[in-house]
Order: sequence, then structure tokens, then C-alpha cells
Amino acid sequence: MTDVKMLEAAATAAGYEWRGKSSLRGEDGETLYEITDRKYGCSFWNPLDDGDDALRLAVTCRIFDLNKAVVDAGLSLNGKDDFAIVRLAIVKTAAGIGKK
Repeated sequence: MTDVKMLEAAATAAGYEWRGKSSLRGEDGETLYEITDRKYGCSFWNPLDDGDDALRLAVTCRIFDLNKAVVDAGLSLNGKDDFAIVRLAIVKTAAGIGKK
């Protein structure tokens, strides 16, 4: 499977509308692709090159167990946005590692 086909399939899995390759390039010259998502509208996207895009993809597709991450970090969902709780769980867990 080519990177483009993989990105297109990943976008579909996340519920994004795949719009294809952009004529624009990223800050470091990387190829950008366009997607449309219900929350943010049309945006540039390449989770192979962008950590933010990759994290959003992981959360949206539930690639890891959100409930386990929350419990392991001693947190509660309490109606928080999935992305906010994942960011908090990551930082809290890393802080715990740093304290050891």
C-alpha cells in the first residue's frame, strides 16, 4: 500500500473527507494533503510527518485504550473532550516518570 493510499484509508477511518494532495508544502517542504472534518472544516493533514495529526488520528480512531490511559493517570473523563483528556494523561504520566 502506498503512503497516499494509506493516508486516504486512515482519513476515511477517522471520518474525514479525503480531498487529496495539496499544491502547498509544509514548513519543512513536506507534502500536505487536504481533508475536511466535521469539527475543524478543511485543513492540511499528514500524520506521517506531523505529530499533532498523528495524535489526533490515534484519538479519533481509538487506536489506544482511552479509558485505560485515563485510569492509569488517575484521571476522570467527567465530560472532558477526548483530546484534552489524552493530552492531560500524557503530561501527567510523563511527569510521574520524571519524578522517579
